[in-house]
Amino acid sequence: MEEKKERNLLTKIHTHTHTHTHTHTRGQNQPVINTLTKECYITPQNHGFEVASDTLPSNFKALFTNANDGSNEGVVHTSRPYFSAQFHPEAHCGPTDTEFLFDTFLDACRSKMTGPLTKKMLTRPLKKSAPPRPVVKKVLMLGSGGTSIGQAGEFDYSGAQAIKALKEENLEVVLMVSEERSTVTNHCY
Repeated sequence: MEEKKERNLLTKIHTHTHTHTHTHTRGQNQPVINTLTKECYITPQNHGFEVASDTLPSNFKALFTNANDGSNEGVVHTSRPYFSAQFHPEAHCGPTDTEFLFDTFLDACRSKMTGPLTKKMLTRPLKKSAPPRPVVKKVLMLGSGGTSIGQAGEFDYSGAQAIKALKEENLEVVLMVSEERSTVTNHCY
């Protein structure tokens, strides 16, 4: 029964590959490499088995590889529009780097595709580039200050470290905490 439960169904249906248990890949933020593009995606995972890459027939190839342990994380057919992912591209709240795989699947279905998936279809679309960095000369840093004995020191330390980092960026910093006598500027440091 366990053998039946622990398998990548797409691969098992179309091939006679071997699955085996390995070091159990579980948790958020697991790095996976797209073997076509060498892009690294952050994925959520919950499995304790893999389809052994060395047992794939010639019409399948590894599509995703776990960057931590090198295990197979998905396959793609070389002449048909079949692919699989061992991780969870739909996870929420979690990494969504691979949610584009749903679009790939739906596009292949809508177009009644019969040939192989293209590299472009299996590549994460580029997002809009970040807006230009605003020109800033001063930063106002607000903090609550300590709410009990001992916390003020922790805030003072983290605030001082923030001021130091912002000064390295040639910014003037005003740090405000809840006590009016605690207002300081980076001229004090």
